Amino acid sequence: MNCDPLAFLSNPGRMESGASGRKRVAEQNGPTQQTGVTDKGRCGMCIGIPMQVIEQRDLMALCRGRGREEMVNTMLIGPQEPGTWILNFIGSAREVLTETEAKQTNDALDALEQIMGSDGEVDVDSYFADLTDPNRKPGSFSNDQSG
Repeated sequence: MNCDPLAFLSNPGRMESGASGRKRVAEQNGPTQQTGVTDKGRCGMCIGIPMQVIEQRDLMALCRGRGREEMVNTMLIGPQEPGTWILNFIGSAREVLTETEAKQTNDALDALEQIMGSDGEVDVDSYFADLTDPNRKPGSFSNDQSG
């Protein structure tokens, strides 16, 4: 099967605005959580998962995140101390995260899970409070007020 890594973007549901803010309304035929494959045979996106290092073992680290443990290749980021947050893409750590970045990424993944598993409305803004803060300067994140 040919996988389209952008299949999720072609059918992410629709945004609706209302008195309580923007909400994502899920639509049918989205990718399944386990495989990323939709019921129409398309594949979903490859999404980085924040994981916390439990134990470094040479060029691999035992990591925990989002309810599972996994051995992750750390060749790209080097050995890491236990407690360090990393961004895991299909078994390979691509970057080191701060605790805040890990939380923000997990919040975004929680929102995606809610959208993909919902037959109704999901309050997307509640998962992105750091981006929907009315006092946030354009182009900055809540922990970066330099922009």
